[in-house]
Amino acid sequence: MKNLLKSVKGNIYGLGVYALVANGKVLYVGSGMLNDRLQSHLYMLKRGKYEGTNKDILQKMYNIGELSFEVLHFSENNSTYLNGADEERLAVQQALEVLEQFYFDMYKDTCCNRITKITKHSTSPSAETTEKRRKANAGSKNPNCKNDEVLIANIIWLKDNGYENREIEELINGVIKRNYISQIGKGKWSHIRPVRPDWFNETA
Repeated sequence: MKNLLKSVKGNIYGLGVYALVANGKVLYVGSGMLNDRLQSHLYMLKRGKYEGTNKDILQKMYNIGELSFEVLHFSENNSTYLNGADEERLAVQQALEVLEQFYFDMYKDTCCNRITKITKHSTSPSAETTEKRRKANAGSKNPNCKNDEVLIANIIWLKDNGYENREIEELINGVIKRNYISQIGKGKWSHIRPVRPDWFNETA
């Protein structure tokens, strides 16, 4: 399954609003844990699952290598969303709804996801939906999983290039804490090769 995505722009390691773009036009607006949403779209696109649906334009642009994933807004509240109480998580979620609606309204003339009001899933799901979500998000499929192998590979690259645990924690916006970062590259993560982050831009 060859990846035909043209580019990924912005920091994808956290919560935010994103767009799928081709030839300068925003074709889709969404939000959530950005890396998880990227991987979900790639899963569908690589298998041609959007063909013949409302997302058919995404499939066509992907198939010719013209589709890009771009971060429109990276949330400053990732740590609160991942580690906060239900009330705090809900507040972050509601703020994201407003931003997603804002960007959708801005680009709705070219978006293939025709919606008028953004509504996120409740933070208090039923026992049945919780179990379904648990099974669907098992292991590395979990959008909140701190053991995402792409992120781990990026962290190993940063460590190999002299970045301290504290600096890495700041670069990835606290998605993984420095105490855990200190263990990466050892034990079960020793098999992962370092990969330079797509979003990394050394300006020092």
